[in-house]
Amino acid sequence: MTPTRLRSRRLLAVAPAVTGAGVALLMVVLSWGVGDTDGAALGFVVWNLVPHLALAVVVLEVSEHAPSAWPALAAGVALHTAVTALAVGSLLLGESSTGALVFIFLPAHLLAVVVLTGIAAGVTHAVRSAGRRNH
Repeated sequence: MTPTRLRSRRLLAVAPAVTGAGVALLMVVLSWGVGDTDGAALGFVVWNLVPHLALAVVVLEVSEHAPSAWPALAAGVALHTAVTALAVGSLLLGESSTGALVFIFLPAHLLAVVVLTGIAAGVTHAVRSAGRRNH
């Protein structure tokens, strides 16, 4: 694989990292006026960073060891970004007083997306590799 193709596939890892940084920044900004800067708030920021970092690691590892799985990785990153954007958008645009609960449940949903992305990448790599061996 050419260095340019490998570099472009590794750029997929940037999207979840940027998304995670944006969510963490949003959490800090929203809690700034409340004065909630104790360990629990830090714990929620870390909890919300976990799925973004996990997806970045999955993208880096799979693009290194199974480059034929890049379509599944791209779809997983797109789904991850869309779920995050919809959840944060509903928080910011919604009028519910319980909107901040998104920060409790969003990481679990995003971790499910990470797991599905890993499974899809494995299946995609297996199918594409088997297709190359049969020809």
